[in-house]
Amino acid sequence: MFGLRKTLSSLFTRHRVDEAWFDHLEELLIKADVGVATSTFLITSLRKSAKEHAITNSEDLKAVLVSELSHHLSDLEPPENPLNPSAIHAKPEVWLIVGVNGAGKTTSIGKLCHHFQAQGKSVL
Repeated sequence: MFGLRKTLSSLFTRHRVDEAWFDHLEELLIKADVGVATSTFLITSLRKSAKEHAITNSEDLKAVLVSELSHHLSDLEPPENPLNPSAIHAKPEVWLIVGVNGAGKTTSIGKLCHHFQAQGKSVL
């Protein structure tokens, strides 16, 4: 995620918004594993906002992207039993964590280990 954050930060720093800029942003979102459908949705929404509000500066469009992402993510349903290892009765439990480079897998694994250790679980 830090790789995406750094890349997006540079994209939203004093750039003129044009078709090439939108194409580059869409490519970055897809490469960051945001997904084609979500990336297309976000780019369409950003293009519409830029046109409606005559936005030509990428810094001004950043707030629109943050708002769209927040709205899009708030529509997602939370999982029924998030992080409930007691629902799994097999011993040992094995968790597979996958993601693109820079997505924060190692950091997340550390946080999961701490969470389970705080519950008295044994973590390897």
